[in-house]
Amino acid sequence: MSQCPYGVKGLNAMKDVLDNFKKSGSKLDFSIQFIGDVDAATGALKSMHGPGEVEEDLREVCAIAHYPKDFKFMNYIWCRNKDIKSSAWESCTGGATGIETKVIKDCSLGDEGKRLLTASFAYSKASGIGASPTWLTNGKFKFSGLDAQLIKTEVCAHNSLSGCGNTLPGSVR
Repeated sequence: MSQCPYGVKGLNAMKDVLDNFKKSGSKLDFSIQFIGDVDAATGALKSMHGPGEVEEDLREVCAIAHYPKDFKFMNYIWCRNKDIKSSAWESCTGGATGIETKVIKDCSLGDEGKRLLTASFAYSKASGIGASPTWLTNGKFKFSGLDAQLIKTEVCAHNSLSGCGNTLPGSVR
């Protein structure tokens, strides 16, 4: 999912959504799950866009696990999304992202990353999610959306939050 062009657009739109609710004083519970499978015979992780996507899924799930506070993991994801197919992932660690290269490398290349991604794949499958991006509001309302305004509108359709009356960018980036 990390290399899905639609998933990338949806996650990029989350910058405006998260900023909107934060500025409005609302706390949004937001998580990312990945779409893929585990080969039953070999235990190999598989994703629609191939091995490179699995490698990035592993890094992103590790960023999510190790940097959850204030959605810090999104700094890594938004940086990677600028050139998601590049192998230069380390350029999105350190500095302004605050993500430690060693933490991501150790996690993504080890058992922890595989365990985290396997669990994420299982969550998506159990939720009946097989397309990216699919948003799940309050654990039960599914929708698709690529722009901040639509995502905010769908979240607000099922929640009473400060910031729901604000207009966000509505065009796909």
